Amino acid sequence: MNVQSMVRIAREFQERLSQVRPFTMEIGDPWHARESWHEPFPFADDSGVYLYSRPSEGQWQVNAEDNDQPVWYVGVSLTIGGRARDHLGVQYEPKSKYVPCVPKFKYHRWSELVYVPTEVRDSIARGNLVIYALALRGSDPKFTRLASEMLEKHLLVQNVFDCQELPVLNLGL
Repeated sequence: MNVQSMVRIAREFQERLSQVRPFTMEIGDPWHARESWHEPFPFADDSGVYLYSRPSEGQWQVNAEDNDQPVWYVGVSLTIGGRARDHLGVQYEPKSKYVPCVPKFKYHRWSELVYVPTEVRDSIARGNLVIYALALRGSDPKFTRLASEMLEKHLLVQNVFDCQELPVLNLGL
């Protein structure tokens, strides 16, 4: 399933669940692992869902609503920014005095998993991926966390219904 389809499904979910208890969802600008590493992550301290994707052909700065690339991973966190970045791993060689990794993200979470296509593993290792944050906000923090977790599960289930499989990086989790 592509990013724009996930966003459409997320908006429909937010509209329906808001009838039970009001909350909002805001979608962040694209954040490219290599190009944006030193930039603040959108909604870093918010609860919500995040999507990993291949950048759009020719340009990575494409809004989620316009990105037709496949979603590689759907995740959820109380603090989106930290969790989304943690999956990329360390940027320095282990047991070194800050010797940078080459490629920068070669120790990412999925680097050793054989079921992940080589193209996807290598793209992540080079930092060639875009992350979109879907921040959820409401007056009740417990409900916001629950809504975030439900949205993640809803997106994963819809992916299975539409594509008969989970996103490639969610397979082993």
